[in-house]
Amino acid sequence: MLLRLPLSTAAAVTVLILSSAPLQATMQDTVSIGGTSLSLSATTIDFFSLGGPNAFDVGATSSGSYAALGGAIGTIQNLTSGSSPVSNFLTIPSLPHAQFTLTSIAPGIFSAAGCAATPPAVGQNCTPPGSPFNFINTPTGAVVSFSASGTVVNTSTGAQAPFSTTFSTEFTGQPFQSVLASLATAGAVSAPYSASINVPAGDFAGTLDVGQPSLTLSATMVSFGPSAVTIGPTSTGAFGTLSGTAATLQNVTIGSGSVSNFLTLAALPQADFTLTALNPGIFSAAGCAATPPAVDQNCTPPGSPFNFINTPTGALAFFSAEGTATDTNTLLQTPFEATFVTQFAGEFYQSLFETLASDGTVSASYSVEIGAGPFSPAVSVPEPATLALLGIGLAGLGFSRRKRTH
Repeated sequence: MLLRLPLSTAAAVTVLILSSAPLQATMQDTVSIGGTSLSLSATTIDFFSLGGPNAFDVGATSSGSYAALGGAIGTIQNLTSGSSPVSNFLTIPSLPHAQFTLTSIAPGIFSAAGCAATPPAVGQNCTPPGSPFNFINTPTGAVVSFSASGTVVNTSTGAQAPFSTTFSTEFTGQPFQSVLASLATAGAVSAPYSASINVPAGDFAGTLDVGQPSLTLSATMVSFGPSAVTIGPTSTGAFGTLSGTAATLQNVTIGSGSVSNFLTLAALPQADFTLTALNPGIFSAAGCAATPPAVDQNCTPPGSPFNFINTPTGALAFFSAEGTATDTNTLLQTPFEATFVTQFAGEFYQSLFETLASDGTVSASYSVEIGAGPFSPAVSVPEPATLALLGIGLAGLGFSRRKRTH
């Protein structure tokens, strides 16, 4: 029996009691990786995860005071424009004496003029008037980031220290013009996210990474740790029914060619995602040597797929990839796109390059969104047990944080 997922379907997926169902994708179908997600509107930022509203996972690449907390669960407060300070912005039950108060959200770093750019093109950027959100068009979609700062107090001693943080997310298959149009009509957009929170000194000095899993970058490789990941709650289309199930990502050596089974989905074992290319970076290599470090500097190292930009609180890094998804039962194929993004609060990219130049690595939590489809015609897919899953799609990742040297 063949069932087609309507092209307009993006989030709701019907589960049917059948012995088989078709596998058909649209670019609205996405797979997100990791449990942490957010919803953005013009005036609010709401956080949620597989663990429920306002829950987050402490990343395994956290360092200093947070190094032993990887995998712990915390809570993060929603934000409303003009509402700061936000007491208990972030709480971690396993670190009960650390009280984080958010005091400010940094203004966006780009010009509002870019928001009206047409047609959409790679490298365009935009900060809507009065907004903290920074949008950049990538070869496969859009990256969004914002920065904030505050104080962390040891409630046992009263000792206080500042913190800074960078949040980032991505929308695969949509330039920021499309995302802004959705905000204007639907009122909100949702996607996976990751964050890096840096406390430079004091009782709770270290870097707290938000989001599981993580990745490690070197000059020649992208490594995912762990390779086993979880499909997130912002997955759409047929992938929406896969939220909370297992997936696996393969490491990628830059310049090595295609990577078969780059992504495997436990609940859709017949879907083979083969990575065919990491897209070239979009910035000029000249910016890599810029001194002193400053906000809005950007850089793509020569021959690299990695894009770096300095934000008010640290560096943002992102890259994009493309490939082909094959239904191994029918051999029908569809293209897929992926946008990966991570952040390094407390470090500008010039500092990261010093580590990479000495054959070292940098790690952080990341988020990724993968978009796929459509298959044409619809593809019959045997279902596990009696569940029929409609459609096919992909969305979001996260990175890891600390740096290691070899």
